This record gives sequence, structure tokens and C-alpha cells, in this order.
Amino acid sequence: FKDGLGIPTGQGTTMPASEEFWNTYACVFAVCAIKLVVMQVLQVRCHLAGNNLRQKEDAGFFLAPVFQMLLVATGPATSMEFEARLSNNVRNCVESELWCALIAGVCGFVCTPPAVAVLLLKVWLAFRFAHFVFHIVIPLQPFRAICWIGGTVVLVFFAYTILEQKKATLIAFKDTKFEL
Repeated sequence: FKDGLGIPTGQGTTMPASEEFWNTYACVFAVCAIKLVVMQVLQVRCHLAGNNLRQKEDAGFFLAPVFQMLLVATGPATSMEFEARLSNNVRNCVESELWCALIAGVCGFVCTPPAVAVLLLKVWLAFRFAHFVFHIVIPLQPFRAICWIGGTVVLVFFAYTILEQKKATLIAFKDTKFEL
């Protein structure tokens, strides 16, 4: 169906995944977004506490004292070592969580996710939070690595589901002849 401008409206189309899948998906990745923002705010707090300016234009920033007061930029968890841990975890979130959001979303959009998919989204979120705890709050190996592996297995599950259900596309692509 198209609107008056000829743009598809989406009416008459359905996504294979259930409403429960999409509701869980939305909540899981909203929680991840909030976790990421909290870590970024904690990074700013560390920089303000140590007067460690990241950019030259930050020197003399007239709102810096307000941010220092609002973020309680003093006390525990303000060292640059802690900031480095936060920075590493933020990078890990971007490297891991965005890929899972993309692949799980594609899986729900173009495939019929198995019934276990909703549970796996919740398990994946638990692994990501445990990874955060064992990286930032209680730095402890091998638990952090185990959590990362668990989350990665869930990501691979969603990727495999796509490949398994769309293998005909892969087979057709294999037989495509490209000419210049």
C-alpha cells in the first residue's frame, strides 16, 4: 500500500516476529542505552574530578563548575584508572551491543525467530549486565570473560537463525554470474 505520495505505508505487511519478541527487544536495548549513558556520565565525572580535559576548548568552560557539582566530581570512582575501565567498557558496548541489536532486529524483521528467542534476549541482557559488573564494579576474571562468551553465543544464535532461514538467498547468490 502507498500513501498519496507513492510512499509505502507498511499496511498489509507483517513482520514474522511476535509482538512479545518486539516488546522484549525494545526493552532490552532501551536498558542497554541507559547503561551506556550512565557510563558516559561517569566518564565525564572522572575527567572533571581530575581536571583532565579531553579537548583544548574544555579549558575555561564556564559551566564546568556546575557539572562538577551536579556529578559530585569528587570522591571514590573518579580516578583515571576507573575512567579507563569505563572507556573500555563503553567501547565493548558499542562493539557488542550494537551488533546484537542489529542482528536480533534483522532476525525479527526477516525471519521467524524460534520460540526461545525472547528468553535469549533476556539472557543476553543478563550477560551484558554481569559483564558490566565484572568489568566496572567488581573487576573479576574469568567471570567477565564467561559473560562476554555467553552474550556472544546469543548473538551467533540470532545470526545463525538468519542464515539458516535465508539459506536459499545465499545459494542463489552463489550461482549469480557477475559480468563487467
